[in-house]
Amino acid sequence: MESLYLSRIVPNYRNAYKEINDAYEMHRTLCRLFKDPEEKSIGDFLWRLEETKDGENIPNILLQSKCIADWSKINKNWFDEIPTTKNIGEIIKPHLINNKIFKFKLRFNPVSRKGGRTFKVFYEFSQQENFLKKREESCGFQIITMQQINERTIFCNQNTKKLHTTTFTGILKITDSIKFENTIEKGIGHEKYLGMGLLSVVPT
Repeated sequence: MESLYLSRIVPNYRNAYKEINDAYEMHRTLCRLFKDPEEKSIGDFLWRLEETKDGENIPNILLQSKCIADWSKINKNWFDEIPTTKNIGEIIKPHLINNKIFKFKLRFNPVSRKGGRTFKVFYEFSQQENFLKKREESCGFQIITMQQINERTIFCNQNTKKLHTTTFTGILKITDSIKFENTIEKGIGHEKYLGMGLLSVVPT
């Protein structure tokens, strides 16, 4: 994890209206940041649409990637501000030790699947909590405290797909540093291309 970049993007609401209101369109636009001249993908990324910035109703995007985004691939008028990027891999790596405590934030799609299809959506807090608890061992952490800060249903791909989302914050402890590092890089759960699964962490 020597190189893992986190960018904060403030899109222009008028010029990015389609993407802000459709996670599928947002994914398509962000993909352009990681294309080589032959239009092949050169890196995976995770993203999350944050609903406010500094207490104001201005949406912004957190974008995590293993390579630096090429902002020139998107029209500059799409942005309200110049995106900022920092290498969080250098910041987090020294703290990836067992029993280390982190604050976390995670937006995810709380569902069970069978055969690649959604089988059941978990609407109750206890079900959503259990959804994460079942992933503790494989993800290399133990949740100490957690609280729900947002829950909503979004529509994607020109309203042809409905997605239930929930956002949690809390405190966790590393139980397996290797698994935890992989979790940070790969995310948690389903529908990552639609803005789910980015685990944001800050060491305490």
